[in-house]
Amino acid sequence: MEVNISRIGFFVIVLLFPSSALAQALFSEGVLEYSVQIKSVKDSVDRQGTYLIQMKDGNARKELKLNDGYSNVGIINFNSRRYVFLQKINHQPYAVEMTEKEYRKQTAKYLGAAYKREGTWLPENVEKQDQLPGQKWIVKYKDGKDFIVYVSEKYILQHPEIFEHSPQLKGVPVFFQIAMENGYTMSFRLEKCLPEPVSNAVFRIPEGYRIISKQEYDKLAK
Repeated sequence: MEVNISRIGFFVIVLLFPSSALAQALFSEGVLEYSVQIKSVKDSVDRQGTYLIQMKDGNARKELKLNDGYSNVGIINFNSRRYVFLQKINHQPYAVEMTEKEYRKQTAKYLGAAYKREGTWLPENVEKQDQLPGQKWIVKYKDGKDFIVYVSEKYILQHPEIFEHSPQLKGVPVFFQIAMENGYTMSFRLEKCLPEPVSNAVFRIPEGYRIISKQEYDKLAK
């Protein structure tokens, strides 16, 4: 079975709400890096890769890279509400701009969810001193579906909506899984959480990319 990875693209991920928000340090600039595994219905690893998030001053750059060569980059400016994702069609690079309405339409199903803190820990991370421990949260969407995420309460993100699956919450996800079409599952495990300076250059559209609307992109991608 083939997985249409491009549908995952710009909208990958999640978040949480800690009970001890006052004790959290603000994470407004830095890097989050996740290892990624895609498993088939038989639970065998089909693909692997990385998911890198860089953030600074209301900007975020999110890049998913898989070992088969697939790459998807999203660039967001939460201050100006500009949403761009970088893609190639027939080797031509495009910077696809989404309107506020288009972006909200994609993420609306994650709003108004109920969050329950289970209090259990991700066992592997408790045993590893270099890993952030994660507590289990269950997110129940309005359509009745559940989303499970293990959360570190060490930091509070300046823009938790970086994680579209739980845009109203705060924290850093340590481990979560996204169910894909055809029974495949995409798993994310936090490998690096680094509050450190980030260059402004990473949030710019690279040279050579043609800026188009989402409507134009959808026609070209058919």
